[in-house]
Amino acid sequence: MLAGLGIDFDRLSTAVFMLGVGLAGFAGVIGAQALGVSTGLAQQIQLLAMVVIVIGGVGSVQGALVGAMLIGVIDTIGRSRFPQFALFTVYLAMVVILLVRPAGLLGREK
Repeated sequence: MLAGLGIDFDRLSTAVFMLGVGLAGFAGVIGAQALGVSTGLAQQIQLLAMVVIVIGGVGSVQGALVGAMLIGVIDTIGRSRFPQFALFTVYLAMVVILLVRPAGLLGREK
């Protein structure tokens, strides 16, 4: 369809990739200042991202936003009230939400 409109697909694909890489680099610079850089940071972020996606509902952008906000609040409360169980509170929230609604908060039931 792009070729039919006269748009160069290779150039557009390269530009979108460059934009994504630039945004990821910018997020890394901002996140490094807030979180501090350590060797296990990538695994922590990947686990939290998985929890956010599962809670919000796989394939739902609005669900990912709601899940991220909810996990942020739960993680902050867990770290301040129960420091010894800080990581457990996030997974407990995921388990409770999956028990109540297996598709996630805004995911579609099959």
